[in-house]
Amino acid sequence: MAVSPSTGPELILASGSRTRAQLLAAAGLRFATVVSAVDEDEIKHSLRAEGADAATAADALAFAKARRVSAGHPGAFVVGADQILDCAGVWFDTPMAPILPALTRPSSVRAVSAGWASMSSPGQSNEHDGA
Repeated sequence: MAVSPSTGPELILASGSRTRAQLLAAAGLRFATVVSAVDEDEIKHSLRAEGADAATAADALAFAKARRVSAGHPGAFVVGADQILDCAGVWFDTPMAPILPALTRPSSVRAVSAGWASMSSPGQSNEHDGA
């Protein structure tokens, strides 16, 4: 599904997030959106059981999304992303509404962790920690 060499590789956002799509569009990038169908709850549950922190989980989710979509789009540049808020040891992603009252107590917020991974071809990754 890659485009001709004169225009470069296809850019794919491996996410259904409207906010992430708006960020790429605002940057003037042309891209396709493909939802990854990754079982995020299973990955988070497994990582919590292993004692992983929110940053590690965000990175793992971003990588899993990018890898899943990349496998079906050889030659494309695929971007996966995720974020997790750690509030007093409880992980939150979206929607954030249930924890907004807790955010008025800054001492309860430990970290907002974000991860992203890019893949230019199946099996090749460029992981980045955004924590």
